Amino acid sequence: MTSVSCNGFCTHGTSCVWYRWEVSPNINKLAKVYNIVSQLWMVTITLKYKNISKTIIMNTNNPKYDLNDIINKEFSHMPIYVTGISYEVPILRKNIIEYDNHFYNIDASSHNMPIKNMIGDLQISKDGKDIIFYTNNIDCSVDSCVVKCLLNEPSIGRLLPKGIYTMDRSNIETLSIYGDNWINTKHRVSGNVNIAFGNVDLKELIVKKPHCNIDIVMTYACTYCLEQPIAVLSSHNVFYESNCTFNKPLLSCNLEMYEITQISKNKYCRIFVPLLNQTIDLSFEYEYKGELTNMKSIKAETMTDIMSSIVHDSSFYISLISSLSSFLLITTISTIIIRLGRLGILAFNKKRI
Repeated sequence: MTSVSCNGFCTHGTSCVWYRWEVSPNINKLAKVYNIVSQLWMVTITLKYKNISKTIIMNTNNPKYDLNDIINKEFSHMPIYVTGISYEVPILRKNIIEYDNHFYNIDASSHNMPIKNMIGDLQISKDGKDIIFYTNNIDCSVDSCVVKCLLNEPSIGRLLPKGIYTMDRSNIETLSIYGDNWINTKHRVSGNVNIAFGNVDLKELIVKKPHCNIDIVMTYACTYCLEQPIAVLSSHNVFYESNCTFNKPLLSCNLEMYEITQISKNKYCRIFVPLLNQTIDLSFEYEYKGELTNMKSIKAETMTDIMSSIVHDSSFYISLISSLSSFLLITTISTIIIRLGRLGILAFNKKRI
């Protein structure tokens, strides 16, 4: 409401100015926020034997390598193990931001939990249908029928391409096997590694084939979340073949249940165990977890606040008018019925006299 006259229908020289605002995001300037979900070590080892040189990479999930491709044929298998490793753990911030073709390591608001003056104070769901932010950050006023709105600069605009949070892009790679929303970052650290060599001639050993049944207990998968698809199986080391990629190259044959994590993000997976001649079909139903909820302003529930909210609530007046109209209508009908009844009684008495 403004006291300066302009075109309108309000009385006493006061004009009513109606306005609305909306968020119109620039789709080409959106920032992706990544959360750190796992951390592992990786060691590069160069082996030289006679005229053969080979470089292998071992990590947390694969601490063993068989050297039968570089040693003499008289050795059937020569495994190498990383039996222990200690290294300096770098302290990283919990998020990585991809914005305007740059990567930044900086803390950000959690999903569906925007925080003022922090990256993520305005969030858009992955499907682009929902937007969440603090609406009370927008201050609008009217001056001579002109609406002016002020709001804080989004925190993402304060990132500098050459600032302290910028990351070396050469150390970042997209994990296409996971999907478009996963990246891998590398950080060089110093540490100590213990390596063990073994010599096992499997030709002289009698290895019994495993005899067990593998059952599916459950599967779980979700999209736009931090968990990878998993399958819980119940059934010592059984080789298998599959159209999907899992985090374990072998299946267990013990009686306890265990999980295998799917890396390839497929909906349907088939596992074939040659030694058991058993086929296992897995189905992953992905749950969508990228939705956003609306922000609401909460007021203190004192008597003054309650009365103020009632007075300024348009629905209260609509309900009040509707209730009064219904009450007056019922009262009028009742009065008419009573009067008609009285006239009937008077007429009846008059006739009897």
